[in-house]
Amino acid sequence: MCSSLLLFYFLFEIGVMEKDQCLAMSSISSFKPLATYTDLSDTKSLKKDLSRVGGIYALVNTESGYQYIGSSLDLYNRLMDHIKGRDSNIRLQRAINKHGLGKFKIVIYYYYTDPTLSLTDIESAVIASFDFSLRPFIFLYYKENEP
Repeated sequence: MCSSLLLFYFLFEIGVMEKDQCLAMSSISSFKPLATYTDLSDTKSLKKDLSRVGGIYALVNTESGYQYIGSSLDLYNRLMDHIKGRDSNIRLQRAINKHGLGKFKIVIYYYYTDPTLSLTDIESAVIASFDFSLRPFIFLYYKENEP
């Protein structure tokens, strides 16, 4: 059983998700990039494409491959928080400050269209779908409330 299916089964068993939610999410077999933005200074295209759109995103260091994965009901506003360094993950901000914003790209893994599914559960499934034994997919992932 793949790691995503194990996660859904676990979430069902502990009562976090209903069976129909688990089945709906398990039908999402893999999370491949749906969109990629390499010029983070082009905020007009980000606003046009991602304003009032929910989903799962990653800020990826293009040199190391490290990713910060997050979720938001408004991708544009959340990504602007990260880009402008306001209300953002401190470790992600340190990486951006060290390497420069030009060394990062944005990847959209999932567009949130079904309000019966939990966005944070989908975020967990995206993270679980990666093979952590592969060096290029080591994550710069921390909960938002961590220092």
